[in-house]
Amino acid sequence: MTISTPRQGNAWGTGYPSFRIYDLFSAAVESLEGNDTWLLPGCKQVLFFLVDGMGLSQLEHYRGHVRNMRQLDSVQRCQTCVPSTTAAAITSFATGKTPGQTRMAGYEVAGRNWRENLITFAHGKNPQEWQDQPTFFERLAQAGKRAVFVGKPKFAGSGLTKAALRGSDFLPARSLTETAKRSLSALRAGADVVYMYWSELDHAGHGKGVGSESWLGQLEEIDSTVSNLSRSLPEGACLVVTADHGMVNTDEDHAIEADAYPDLLEGVYAVAGEPRALHLHCEDPILTVERWRERLAERAWVTTAEESPIGPVRDGVAGSVQVWMRGRWVCYVRGVHSEGARSLVGVHGSLTSEEMRIPVLRAF
Repeated sequence: MTISTPRQGNAWGTGYPSFRIYDLFSAAVESLEGNDTWLLPGCKQVLFFLVDGMGLSQLEHYRGHVRNMRQLDSVQRCQTCVPSTTAAAITSFATGKTPGQTRMAGYEVAGRNWRENLITFAHGKNPQEWQDQPTFFERLAQAGKRAVFVGKPKFAGSGLTKAALRGSDFLPARSLTETAKRSLSALRAGADVVYMYWSELDHAGHGKGVGSESWLGQLEEIDSTVSNLSRSLPEGACLVVTADHGMVNTDEDHAIEADAYPDLLEGVYAVAGEPRALHLHCEDPILTVERWRERLAERAWVTTAEESPIGPVRDGVAGSVQVWMRGRWVCYVRGVHSEGARSLVGVHGSLTSEEMRIPVLRAF
């Protein structure tokens, strides 16, 4: 199996069309339906390897640790969705819809007297009813094609799996090596699409930070796995390596406690999202925007729902005001953000290039 190398002068893929994470799977479906696309020309099978938290900015900065991925054909101008967080991005990838259309508009969503975590759906909402847009996995199954999801056993039947990945056949794998082996075996057994998901880079980033020893160890293991996958593809199959978002490091010097400024939460009856991307449900959005813009100044972009970079959101689940943190800043609210959330080193969810730009690497 040969590997398509980058075009001359095409450092990390400049020159390709600009597109979003929700365009990727649709290109695979079109290719499998016999319609060649610029992204996946002539592919009979597709293996997606989605690495949680592996932003393009991080790959560029730590390029010395990814010598194998540097050899793959790269499409640079791909961005994740807004917000740049797992529940939103994986659902957009799997449906071709925006987070506003799927209602998967953040890590958490809330309203008056209710709250839901969109990873676990632990507070009682039905994930298949909440996210009611059809998935590409369901579309493939209806067309008589087989799609397989390979991931850690804990993802079998999870809330996010039911919301975003329904229609796929689940194969459990505990290690990255086993995940790769089971993915290749599924291709050889005739699966049309294999979705291979790995979350440990994201976990290392959250716990120790981008660039930490544990994070770099994960990155190097992923790079080695990509090399093995690209050399082991069945004839006619293609590999697409991508991510759901990137990440920035923060610290206590870049943490804002909203409760320290009582006017910020005056008239706010629910807060959701995450510390890099807050949803504020409030009585007076215009007044709330003014207060937050004055207090946070250059540390955040503050928007009304009408100005939101998410776009239209069904049922207003992303709040009437949104706060998008700049640089390395985070904003915490007492009673909303746990000690675990406050201890994270690597964070994401906002609009910076470090969080939004994602790789699309291909081998044929």
